[in-house]
Amino acid sequence: YREEKAVITTGYSIKGSQFSKVSDSVVANIIDDTARANVVSVDMSNVGISDLGRICDYYYNSAETVAPTVTQDNKRMELAAYPDGGYLHIADNAVGGADAAASFGVQENSSRMAKWGSVGIFADGYPEILWKDSRFEVEMSGTENNFIFTQKNKSFDITPKTGERVRFINVPEEISVPGEWYLDRDTKKLYIYPYDSFNANSTITFTPRTESMETLFEIEGTQNVSFEGIKFEHIGAGVFNVKASSGMSLKKCTFTDILGDVLKSSESTEMLLRDNLLHNLSCSGFSVNGGDSRNLIKANNIITNNEIYDFSNDRRTYAPAINISGCGNTVSHNKIYDAPHMAIGIGGIYFTVEYNEIFDVCNDTADAGALYGGQFIHLVNNK
Repeated sequence: YREEKAVITTGYSIKGSQFSKVSDSVVANIIDDTARANVVSVDMSNVGISDLGRICDYYYNSAETVAPTVTQDNKRMELAAYPDGGYLHIADNAVGGADAAASFGVQENSSRMAKWGSVGIFADGYPEILWKDSRFEVEMSGTENNFIFTQKNKSFDITPKTGERVRFINVPEEISVPGEWYLDRDTKKLYIYPYDSFNANSTITFTPRTESMETLFEIEGTQNVSFEGIKFEHIGAGVFNVKASSGMSLKKCTFTDILGDVLKSSESTEMLLRDNLLHNLSCSGFSVNGGDSRNLIKANNIITNNEIYDFSNDRRTYAPAINISGCGNTVSHNKIYDAPHMAIGIGGIYFTVEYNEIFDVCNDTADAGALYGGQFIHLVNNK
């Protein structure tokens, strides 16, 4: 209304003044001395938050993916992990497959692992092959410098391979750098090592996956539906699922801290996605399908002049900023950067991909490309 801005959110906000320093067992067991002195905590039940979300097992490109997110003044924080900013390599004692739970050691066994608790730790990364990301809860066994990590629930078959990469997440003892967090679901306490800018007026936002809702808006069989100038932030689901619609437009909107895919469309035509800003995404940005490739009927969907960065943070492969499929769609003048895997996915015919600026992608693993796809594509002046 007038100069007001429309904002849609499902996350929970907590003021910095509601956090305090504590000296309980979680803090006492943090390995890093500086982190231990700076971690603050809040009891979620005292601030009216009962939905604590969950971290689930996840295997390459499955629907059940994302963990809750935490932000400080809209800056993403990371779940406590070891190592920070890298991976460990699987040792040559790995087993797994259909007949056995995955079990493995790591080549860089560290004495600090002896200080970890054994509950709620997840292996996360590429334990099987460099283009299949996965995450699964593990149980620790063995002794110092010879720890074994075994798949706890066997929710899927996986065979870790020597030399492939994992890290361990949800390890409270490894809160070690500003911007890390851990949630004790038994005591309902959220622990954060805040960024330097943290103060009583800071806003910490906790966003769990919305289990009862895959997508915020289900749009089917519509014509000329338009969204403009809306900010979607801290959304525990996807935002748009569009089916068999035409003429939908999405303009000058902002999407940040989105746990699902921002937009997925199927069998839709004449869509215009223009001048939007997307960042801090757990999964992908725009995934647009439309047109009839068998009969060479173009959809004429256009995705143009968007800025998309810091995406694919949780589903780390095949969750591009933009994906197009079908026949006759255009991706132009977009700025895309800061991602672990691909930027634009292409699967279909008679597409135009032109004048896009793409950089700082494919940062985390291989079998990827800034532009990833095939068939009849018209590429012009992308850089």
